[in-house]
Amino acid sequence: MENISELNQESQEVLNLIKDQKEGSISYEWKNPNESENREKLAVLHYMPNYKWIVGSSVYKDEFLNPRTAKGQMVTMFIFTILALSILTIIMSRYITRPLEIVANAFARGAETELTNRLVDNRNDEIGLISNNTIYSLADFKENKKNS
Repeated sequence: MENISELNQESQEVLNLIKDQKEGSISYEWKNPNESENREKLAVLHYMPNYKWIVGSSVYKDEFLNPRTAKGQMVTMFIFTILALSILTIIMSRYITRPLEIVANAFARGAETELTNRLVDNRNDEIGLISNNTIYSLADFKENKKNS
């Protein structure tokens, strides 16, 4: 890292602009050592008074607005979204299907099912309603079987 006092005139001007503004966004010209021409940069600044720091992030305007870069970012976001939705779908489907499997197994066992406990605990939704109604149906089935 260079000593700030050893920076060229253009770099000093950009630093002074950043120090003066402290917050918000700025646009300035910048040339990397391996490039022949200046390019416009966009920077976003945030001042942290507790530390007396100015935190910033910058990007070359032509790279930020480049359709290929934007397309790549969109593809990445699309893939990430699909992945997140797939994981969410798997979690939600298990939340629904596991209790239904318990109820289906209770029906399959029929009269052998122990009816003193709820089949699916702590559900106040449609699955809980199906569970409770299964218990009542199986109890009726047991009673009818006894009476036959």
